[in-house]
This record gives sequence, C-alpha cells and structure tokens, in this order.
Amino acid sequence: MEETMKALISRQVEAKIGYMKNLDESEAKALLAKLRRGVCRAPGDVPELWGIIFDDLPEKLQENGETPGKKEWALYIALTMFALHQQGRDIKNEEEFMYKEELPLGKAVAILAVRRKSPTEQYSEAILRRFNAMATAADINEFAWHLKSIVTLLRGEGIALDYPDLAYKLYLYQDESKRADVRLELGRAFYKGISKIKNESEKEEEAYEN
Repeated sequence: MEETMKALISRQVEAKIGYMKNLDESEAKALLAKLRRGVCRAPGDVPELWGIIFDDLPEKLQENGETPGKKEWALYIALTMFALHQQGRDIKNEEEFMYKEELPLGKAVAILAVRRKSPTEQYSEAILRRFNAMATAADINEFAWHLKSIVTLLRGEGIALDYPDLAYKLYLYQDESKRADVRLELGRAFYKGISKIKNESEKEEEAYEN
C-alpha cells in the first residue's frame, strides 16, 4: 500500500530527530544550535541548514519551484521548533527529551495552561489567547511566529510535544480548504486535555479525602 503523506512526513521528522538523538553529545548540541538559527526563517534562507533539512528526503517529499513548498515548510518548521524546544535540555535524557509520541499540540498547551493558571482560573486565559492567536493565523509564517512563543513556554515547563504530528498539521494548515479542520482538531485536543486533567485532579482529591 502506498504511504500516505501523513506517514511520509511523520516518518521523516521522526527519523531526523532520532538521528540527532543518536549523535555524540557535542555533535547533537552543535546541530541543534544550527537548527535554532532557522527558527521563523524560510526554508533555504540559512544555507548551513540545507543538508539537515533536505538530505535523504524521499522523492515524494521533494519539492520543485522557486519558492518553498508545503512539505518543505512543514518539515522545516517542525525541526527548527524541536531544536528551540530542546535548548538547554539533554537530548540523551528521556526526561528532558522534548519529543513525545501521542502528545499533540492542543493537549500539550492544555497542560501548559493548567500549570500557568491563577488561583481563580480553571486554566490560564493568557495561554489560551496565545493558542487562539496561533490557531487563527492568516498564513504559515504567522502560525510559526506564534508557535515559537508557545514552544518556548512549553520548554520552560518541561512539556514535550509530538513533532511528527505537528509537522503534518503544519502541512495541512497551508491548504486553506484544510485549515478549519486543523483548527477544529487543535481546539478539541485542548479542551479534551483540560477535561482529562480536571477529572484526574478530582479523582486524586476523592482518594485523598477517603
């Protein structure tokens, strides 16, 4: 069966992150530092990243044309944001590894919002506003700009993210006909995450009282 675009993009991001994790510590740090120079830049703007992003790309992920394609943008943003997320943390240490499967962006932001809430809030309204600004971005550049601030906050709380899943969302977001679907998925994941945290908290309180 032919691989879907989701599988191709996800596998490529997972492979690149796995490659970085398996490097010697000094090599991994140097590569991550290079990738961070590309945050919120366009694919191709930083020549030293060309090999990191474009080497070993499956044929179906290769793009043509004078401007970056959707697949290139998706891979590029995901990998540079991972490098930002991993900054100051040990990629070899599982507890500090900022890629985690099945922790999509909406759910990760839900965890962040609960941790950052005030005593009178169920979750941080300020975090939700940042999240909404990102989700309603007019284009991929604006999305990446808002994503940068969210990833920085996630890093501060040690909350990881599913980067292959993020890359596919970034790919879909560039298609105006798919953008509403991505927003819906982000919103659902956020509020499901809030509900799950609330339920777990209530169960802990009940167990403590009993």
